[in-house]
Amino acid sequence: MFRTTTDAKVEALAEEIRKLSKRVAELKGERDQVSEELGLSARIASLEREKTAKEIELDRVKEQHEREKRDIEHMVGLHKDRVKQEIDLARREQTITVREENLKADRDRFEEQMKFMTKRMETEMERLNGLTSEILERLPKFNVDWNHAQKVGVGNGNGDD
Repeated sequence: MFRTTTDAKVEALAEEIRKLSKRVAELKGERDQVSEELGLSARIASLEREKTAKEIELDRVKEQHEREKRDIEHMVGLHKDRVKQEIDLARREQTITVREENLKADRDRFEEQMKFMTKRMETEMERLNGLTSEILERLPKFNVDWNHAQKVGVGNGNGDD
């Protein structure tokens, strides 16, 4: 009898040990699952921190890109202004050059015209002098003695001479 109660106790204990072993195995599984979940939670938290860091880095890169873009647009605007100023300056220089050339051409034409007019006037003067000398040569020559004319009494006779 002792044996059967002891066997029954041993059997009960063995059964209890099996139940507890199962329960320990379940708890180990739950513990492993919780550990895995904690690991995954830690991984998720790490990935979220990494994601936030990457977003911040992305925002920095975007801002730097925008700054570079603004700088380039500013430089392009300055270049356009400089090119426009250079074009205006070249246009003014060209206008001045054309005016100077026109002025020089006008001056040359004026000098040529003055030479022509001077030559023409000299020719006219020579011609007129020639005509005048011919006319004077053809006119009759006579001498008047003024003293004698006053003594003779030239006049109309009223004494106003």
